[in-house]
Amino acid sequence: MDVEIVIHDHQNLPELTAQALAQMANDCIANSGQCVIALSGGKSPAAMLDALANLPLQWPHITLLWFKVRF
Repeated sequence: MDVEIVIHDHQNLPELTAQALAQMANDCIANSGQCVIALSGGKSPAAMLDALANLPLQWPHITLLWFKVRF
């Protein structure tokens, strides 16, 4: 799935990104019964993950994977 998200409101970027990810996860679960999400580690996604944790998601159907981008 190719997805392009353009956000012009940088102050609310973590919340808007979490909402977009939640919508994609819900769509994925509706289509296949499960969703696998790969997330970057480190401090960068922390605010988005905090916002994501407060959204109603079907967590039993979601697998989160963390990866390290450094070699």
